[in-house]
Amino acid sequence: MWLNEHLWQVLIVTGLGILALEVIVFGLSTFVLFFVGLGALITGLMMWWGILPQTLISALVGIGLISGGLAIILWKPLKNFQNKVDNKPVANDMVGLTFTLDTDIAPDMPGSHAYSGLTWRVKAEAPISAGTRVQVVRIEVGELSVKPA
Repeated sequence: MWLNEHLWQVLIVTGLGILALEVIVFGLSTFVLFFVGLGALITGLMMWWGILPQTLISALVGIGLISGGLAIILWKPLKNFQNKVDNKPVANDMVGLTFTLDTDIAPDMPGSHAYSGLTWRVKAEAPISAGTRVQVVRIEVGELSVKPA
């Protein structure tokens, strides 16, 4: 049967395909596909090297055991890697930008400013009246923090 002769090749290609899908499409967000892809790849290599017989049962058992073993060993390190968050403030050309406020703003009453085709929410730590020239000191998603210039 064709599959028995080329099972190791099918497993290697399938493993690489699953790994590519996990990394490119899902961005390592689901570890299950990562472990199954590695399990298929390693099982295919073990069949190619003659460590495992080229049978469907060996393939299923090999993928299951290798995927499970890798999950036990790698779950915590990969989870820690995934949970690393970079809290550095965004630095770009807009920090230092100056403009004139159209409306009064206060810590509890943000305003808005149109810039580069977007309407940004403008906030400040202290009240600032309309017509005041302000400078951007920090940028967050959709939000400009300003102080008087």
